[in-house]
Amino acid sequence: MAHSTTLGKIHKLARRETNPFEGSKFGCGAPENTDPKVDEHIQSLVKAERERLADLGQKLSITSSQGESGNTHALTDSQLLAQQPKTVQVVWHVIHDGPEGDLTPDQIKAQMDVLNNDFKDAGFVFNLQESKKVENKEWSREISGITPLHLEMEKALHKGDMKTLNLYSLKIKPGPQGFTTGFSQYPWVVQQRGLFHDAVVIHYATVPGVFQKDYEVNHGKALTHESGHWFGLKHVFENVCNAPGDSVDDTPPQAGPSDGCPTTAPDTCPGGGVDSIHNHMDYTVDRCKTEFTEGQIVRMQAIAKEYRGL
Repeated sequence: MAHSTTLGKIHKLARRETNPFEGSKFGCGAPENTDPKVDEHIQSLVKAERERLADLGQKLSITSSQGESGNTHALTDSQLLAQQPKTVQVVWHVIHDGPEGDLTPDQIKAQMDVLNNDFKDAGFVFNLQESKKVENKEWSREISGITPLHLEMEKALHKGDMKTLNLYSLKIKPGPQGFTTGFSQYPWVVQQRGLFHDAVVIHYATVPGVFQKDYEVNHGKALTHESGHWFGLKHVFENVCNAPGDSVDDTPPQAGPSDGCPTTAPDTCPGGGVDSIHNHMDYTVDRCKTEFTEGQIVRMQAIAKEYRGL
């Protein structure tokens, strides 16, 4: 089950820069997760993680009351998790064709900074273990999703195990929906299909600093979104207004992906709360994405432990 994100409604560019996002449209060509057994299992993992955190919080509260620590009795689940962050090793494969797709050390650092900032409250730290440049014209221009060419690339380059995030930046070939910002796999799908399906792919143009102009999706949030899928998060508009939604209890049901950055969040599924326009798992532009919910954080942690051994 691959997740691919496409982008739309981007401003036209100045003459000196070619707009890589021109004429694009937001959408996702990924199929929904339809395995109820997987959903049930993950819900049991989330329940167990919440019970573990409640027990930990109680123990810390007792310690605090005895004067052995600071004030911890009011810590949320995410705050407890952030106190003992899990480190994810990242192997970055820079796939390029000459200058196109090539990235500088400063651009790579800027992207890693965005990723770590977005996940710091979720209890994850990403360490760039290695970045390697691979010049390959076919890989850098013709990959559009989980295709034989994509798997050929992964089989040749993949490093590590389920704990290692293999990141590929390249010029993703536009699909029927338009420009694709990235795609990735759920961890349970990787366990079913094999390790070479485990990848996070982003369009190199979404990396901060590649383009100087603000194109609304080149601030590094594509990697945050796809890493959310790598940890097992669904889109906040999964199943639209129908249960179980995205299987997270504190993200309101949402009738479809959001566009741009609305000044006021709409309520497309009346009764459940306004749409999650600031959530990293929606389709708003980069400046609009600022948060994961408490429920999403606990879900990521539970899945990371079970499926990725973190």
